[in-house]
Amino acid sequence: MIQDIATAERAVSSQTPRWRIAVIAAVVLLAVAIGAVLGVTLSGRASAGLSAAAGYAPADTAMYLEANLELPDAQRANLRGLIQRFPGVDADQVLGSALADTLDEALSGAPFDYSTDIAPWFDGQVAIAVLDLPATTDPLNPQIPATVAFFGTRDAAAATAVADRVRGAVGDQGGSFSSSRVDGVTVWTMDLAEPMTGADFSYAVTDDQLLLGSSPDAVTAALDVHAGSADSLAQRPEVRDLSGHLPDGATGLMTMDLSSAVADLRDALASQMPALGDAYDQLLADSPTFMMGALTFEADAVRMDTVSTAPGGDQAVSNGARDLADQVPADALFYADGRNVGTRMSAVVTSLQAALAGSGMDPAMLDQVEGALGASLEDYVSWIGDAAVVAGYDGSQPYLGMVLEATDANAAATRVNQLSALAQLAGLDPSSGVTVRTDTVAGSEVTTLSVEFSGAPAFGVPGSDAGFAVQWAVDGDRVLIGVGDRFVERILQLDQADSLGASDRFATATGRYSGENASTMFLDVAAVRNALASSAALAEPMASVLSAFDYVLADGRVEGSVVVDRVAVVLK
Repeated sequence: MIQDIATAERAVSSQTPRWRIAVIAAVVLLAVAIGAVLGVTLSGRASAGLSAAAGYAPADTAMYLEANLELPDAQRANLRGLIQRFPGVDADQVLGSALADTLDEALSGAPFDYSTDIAPWFDGQVAIAVLDLPATTDPLNPQIPATVAFFGTRDAAAATAVADRVRGAVGDQGGSFSSSRVDGVTVWTMDLAEPMTGADFSYAVTDDQLLLGSSPDAVTAALDVHAGSADSLAQRPEVRDLSGHLPDGATGLMTMDLSSAVADLRDALASQMPALGDAYDQLLADSPTFMMGALTFEADAVRMDTVSTAPGGDQAVSNGARDLADQVPADALFYADGRNVGTRMSAVVTSLQAALAGSGMDPAMLDQVEGALGASLEDYVSWIGDAAVVAGYDGSQPYLGMVLEATDANAAATRVNQLSALAQLAGLDPSSGVTVRTDTVAGSEVTTLSVEFSGAPAFGVPGSDAGFAVQWAVDGDRVLIGVGDRFVERILQLDQADSLGASDRFATATGRYSGENASTMFLDVAAVRNALASSAALAEPMASVLSAFDYVLADGRVEGSVVVDRVAVVLK
C-alpha cells in the first residue's frame, strides 16, 4: 500500500508486525547497496577531486566518505596486481562478473536483480555523508546521527523504477510510504507506528543520485544544499586546499570536520561538568580542524593518505632529520619515531591536569604525586626532544624499549636520578618483591628494577619463573628505557653497522617517501610472521593470513600549513 501524504492518511496493515516491515525494507535496501558497492562493472572512468555527491553534503558535514568503483585504468591494473599476490586468488574472477552473478543469485527472490535493474543506472560512485555526530553523555539514550548515502545514477528513470519496486515489496507486507516535495524532488518516507528518534528511513531520486537517508530531514538538508540554499562540502576552502596534497585518481576519499566533532563533545561534557570547558577549549586550540583522506592502489601496496590543517599551540609539529634508527637493533620488528615529543606530551599533560581539576579531584592529590616524583608532571617530560619506540625479538626473548633524546641533558639526568631514587626506596621493603641493581655498561650506569610475583610469565627477571624487569640509563644526551633485562644493555653496546638504520630493508622501506619528515613508523610483517613460526599454536593460522604481506610504512610530514600522513601496506 503506497499513499501520498497530501492525498491520503497513512495506513499500515495491523496483520503484519512493525519489526517485520522494517526488516524487509532494510534487507531489500541493503541488497541494493551491496549490489552497487560489490557488483559494479569496473570500466575505467577517472575521478578528479570529490564526486558529485559532495555537492549535496552540507559544508559542515561531520564525516564524508566516497568511493569511485569504476576504477581509473592505473588503479584497476594496480589492484589486479595486488590481488594476484594472494595465493589461490583469481584476480580476473574477482574483478570480473563473478560478484555480479553471485549477487543476482542472492537476489533471486527479490523484485529486481543486479545485472538487469541496478547495473544499467549505477555509475560507480558511492558516498556516505554523516551530517552530524551527536554527542551524548547518556549511554541509555544514544542519538542516531543524521546520515545520507548516495549512489550515482546515469539513468534516473531506471533508478526510480527499482525504488518503486522496493516500495511495492514493503507495501505487499502491509507497510506504507508517504511523500513530500522538496526543491522539485519527491522524498519518500517509510511510515512507522512508533518512529525511532532520528531514524525514519527516507529516500529520493534526482537526475544524478539515489539518496538513502536516516530521516526525511537528512534527505531534505541534502536536497536544499544541492539546490543552492546552503554551501556544500565541495565548496569548503579546506577541501580545495587539502585535496592538492592528496594523490590524483584516488579510489576512495574522505573528509572529517574535526573541530565540529570536538566542539560537540566539549559542549556535551561541559554540560555535565562545566569546569571541563577550559580543558576542552585548550584541546580545540591545539588540534587540527579539518582532515581529508585518500585510498589508492600502488603497484605493490595499498596506500592511505591523510592531510589535515596543522595543529597550533604547543603541539606544533615540524620536519627534521633524525638518527634514532641508527641506535636500535636491526632485528626490530616495530619501530616508530617522532620529533618534539616532549613539547607535545607537556601540552597533553596540561590538558589532563585541567580535566582532572574540573572533575572535582582534590588538587592536593596531584600535589602529593608531584611531591613524590620531585617535579611537576610537565617537567618530567618537557626535556624529551626526538624519541623512538622499538619492539622486536632477539631470537630468545621479545623486547620493548624507548630511545629518548634530551633537549636538556642535565634535566634528563635529574629526572632519571629521581626515578632511580624512588626505585631504591621501593626495594627496601623485602615483602614487595622488588629488587634493584645497578651495573656499568659501556661507561653508563644501568638501573634494573625487577618485580617478582606469581600468576604472570617471566619477562626479563633472571632466575625467576614469574615477574618482569624494567631498565633505564642515561647515556650522554639520550635516555634509554626498556622492558626486560636486555634492551638497554644491548643498545649501549650496539655497533651502528648492526642497527636498523643501516639495514638495506629499512632503507628500502623508508625510501618510498624520501626527504625529512616529522615521524616514521615501520612494521616488518614478514619478520613478525617468521618470529611467530616458532610457535606451533600460531604458525599455521598466522602463516596464511600474513603470507602475502611484506611490511607497513607510515610517514608524517609538514607541507606548508598542513600535516600529511601516508601509510603504505606493502605486499610481497
